[in-house]
Amino acid sequence: MARTFSERLYGAKLITSGAKNDLESLAQIGVSKEDIAEIEEQINQVEQLNTKQEELKALLKTSTAELTKNDKKLSEMTGALKKRIKLVIPQARWKAFGIADKK
Repeated sequence: MARTFSERLYGAKLITSGAKNDLESLAQIGVSKEDIAEIEEQINQVEQLNTKQEELKALLKTSTAELTKNDKKLSEMTGALKKRIKLVIPQARWKAFGIADKK
């Protein structure tokens, strides 16, 4: 099963923490402080981008709700105007108003 974002992030933090604590042993295979620092910087960048993405998701949700509300209001307004137009304008001229109704 694929790991989640949180699991991958936690794993990255855990491995860098362990590597820091046992750097002397890992130096024998070429692992340096710089390698660990580079991974930690990547972790920080990923966390910042994730935070930004979550903020954008929240903004999108709010904007979508606002759009839906305003679109519904627009439909109600144009529907009411359409009914009023049909009361006084002859059916032959309804097309000029974008009204395709037959009655």
